[in-house]
Amino acid sequence: MGTNYQYRRQLLALDDDQLEEFVRQWALKKTEYAEVERFTGTGDMGRDVVGFLSSQRHEGAWHNYQCKQYGRTLPTDTGISELGKVLYYSFKGEFTAPEKFFFVAPRGINRNLKSLIFKLSKFKTTMIDEWGKYCANAIVE
Repeated sequence: MGTNYQYRRQLLALDDDQLEEFVRQWALKKTEYAEVERFTGTGDMGRDVVGFLSSQRHEGAWHNYQCKQYGRTLPTDTGISELGKVLYYSFKGEFTAPEKFFFVAPRGINRNLKSLIFKLSKFKTTMIDEWGKYCANAIVE
């Protein structure tokens, strides 16, 4: 068996906490980040691992890594609600909106979510038109 298969099996075996820590360790190796922070537990506002591009942290440019370790592909409702959380809290002034938002889902994302991601205008329309369905109840408080 090839090395890629071994890595894939190891990633699939990680629990949620281990996946987030793996992504944090990986992000620390990226030279573009001035700092990397992991947010855990309730109140993370949709951020699992953040790569800050400057010392301004959340007042400057940053990238968000949303880690999801499921037994199946990442569902549409989860993907939209996680992005909705980050947009909601950036709208509320908790932080600037991230320049980039990455899903880290070792089993991939479902076909519908992938279709929305590849057609951003449809993703935007779906998020706005179906905010109540996907996001309103996913945001705590």
